[in-house]
Amino acid sequence: GGEPVTAVGRLVRGLQARQRAGAEPVTVVCCDNLTSNGRVLERLVGGFCTALGDDELTGYLASNVSFPCTMVDRIAPATTDADRALGREILGLRDEGLVTAELFTQWVIEDRFSAERPAWERAGAQLTDDVEPFENMKLRILNGTHSTLAYAGALRGYPTITRTMADPELAELARELITEDVIPVLACPPGEDLAAYGAEVLKRFSNPALAHRTTQIAMDGSQKIPLRLLGTIRDNLAAGRTPRHALAGVAAWMAYLATGEAHGLALPIDDPMADRLAVVRGSKDARGIVGTLLGIEEVFGTDLPGNALVHDLLVDDVAELLARI
Repeated sequence: GGEPVTAVGRLVRGLQARQRAGAEPVTVVCCDNLTSNGRVLERLVGGFCTALGDDELTGYLASNVSFPCTMVDRIAPATTDADRALGREILGLRDEGLVTAELFTQWVIEDRFSAERPAWERAGAQLTDDVEPFENMKLRILNGTHSTLAYAGALRGYPTITRTMADPELAELARELITEDVIPVLACPPGEDLAAYGAEVLKRFSNPALAHRTTQIAMDGSQKIPLRLLGTIRDNLAAGRTPRHALAGVAAWMAYLATGEAHGLALPIDDPMADRLAVVRGSKDARGIVGTLLGIEEVFGTDLPGNALVHDLLVDDVAELLARI
């Protein structure tokens, strides 16, 4: 009966007011950068209504409210003081909420609306029956390659992705990850061309105007690696293929965790599991590093730790990476 203090609580109270006022159906479009974001929000709202014990509201939601999923693909590096200074020069005022971004943009929206919807497709949005294939395309091609470049580049002392892509060896690793490991086991969303999307991703990563820091992308690896690389690894293994490049990305993450500094670049562990990951920091024992990290079930599950091929390739890659620092 009290005032709501969370975003979900406020949303539920608003929907409750609409239900009591007999208002028209409404669609709640979630734009959080979260897989299956609409479904997640719908579960949270449903759980809140159950906790309230408001059966009428629950019934109203089922017939009058929808929560479509959405996906946005656009690189937006962390804003710097230099960005704010440039913004002030252009705008004539200082914007403390300034956001910088690349020119490329993609907004995919599940066409599941409870009432009329804006004609967002006229401004370039893609309406689809299922957002998941688009999410997988972005997670595995763009995000998986982004993380791989971030860890591998940081280990060579490169501060940005643009600088990392200027390294021919790492640029080739990125290309091979996309073409040889990801695309062969990835379902193509309707109307998309995976090879063209992959080529565009590499072009975007090379954009000199994007100062996207490797250590920023390296944050929260324990949460990102399962979505960005492990699905590709599992699908390749199931198809009888060896995902060498995706495993190289995971090995770079492991070597990053074990390394405090590389060629003058500090490598912080900024992760919700930092305490458990930091136990390998400072170690040069590749086998021990891999064994310790593979044993974290929340990241690798119960299948990958017991896979001898995965284990041995990771040990070889981590050993090679540490030897080059």
